[in-house]
Amino acid sequence: MTNIDWNKPVQTKDGRTFTFVGRGPNPQFPIVGYMHGWSRAEQWTECGHFMLGSNSENDLINVPEKHELWVNVWKGDCGNFFYSHHKTRADADGLAGSFGADNVRVACLHREFEEGEGLS
Repeated sequence: MTNIDWNKPVQTKDGRTFTFVGRGPNPQFPIVGYMHGWSRAEQWTECGHFMLGSNSENDLINVPEKHELWVNVWKGDCGNFFYSHHKTRADADGLAGSFGADNVRVACLHREFEEGEGLS
């Protein structure tokens, strides 16, 4: 399990909201907070584990960061495709004709994704 950045939003592994209450006296489980749907405060390890030695849907992770990008796609003169990615449509359009007349931009794709999406 990766380390939690406690300065960023946190949720359970299964996506429930987590409300940080503070740090408690238990050195093995110093993190105290509430999970959505639970009426009592619970404790976690500094790394976000709900139980030692096992994985749980109640383990904590940072909320996956969302990203947005624009992808230019060109078809090369040999039938191959190549691409460039940009933070804005204007940046993508600005590069649209920079590979010469033989390489025509065939698409400009807008994509939004969360970190970790499609990796499992």
